[in-house]
Amino acid sequence: MRFLQLQRRFRSFAARTRQRAQGTVEYGLVVAAGAMLALLAYTLFSPIVRAVATQVTGLLPSFR
Repeated sequence: MRFLQLQRRFRSFAARTRQRAQGTVEYGLVVAAGAMLALLAYTLFSPIVRAVATQVTGLLPSFR
């Protein structure tokens, strides 16, 4: 009887630990995916933003 209680406790502990570990891994994957998406967006749009900034800078003297 005592062994069965100990076995249930261990299984419960293992299940909770597994769930926590899975949650941590999922959170890490979301963070990594967000970072990769931000990097991709930066590399894709950075040349466009620089070109627009150069054009706007060139046009600024004509507005004065």
